[in-house]
Amino acid sequence: MKVLFSATFQKQALTMDRADAKLVGAVLSRLQLTDIPFGKRLSGQLHNCYAIRVGLNHRLRLVYEFQELDARVLVVGPRERGIVYIQAIQVLKELER
Repeated sequence: MKVLFSATFQKQALTMDRADAKLVGAVLSRLQLTDIPFGKRLSGQLHNCYAIRVGLNHRLRLVYEFQELDARVLVVGPRERGIVYIQAIQVLKELER
């Protein structure tokens, strides 16, 4: 699967600590090697998206949109208070413009 990255994800990846970045990199490698989506399927405005638990103690979520044979990584961030999902919705709206 071809993996594409949003500008928001690229900025977040630069500020991530080394241990989390390594774990996110492993998930991205796994995503490239598969042709089917994995992770938790989301609903509502993120109905075409999946969330993968990642990071130390699985405290982060990587949200990506699955489109045929491409995966567009939208955001990675903390699960607390749904912050990462709010950011993912904002990124999707920006990409629609």
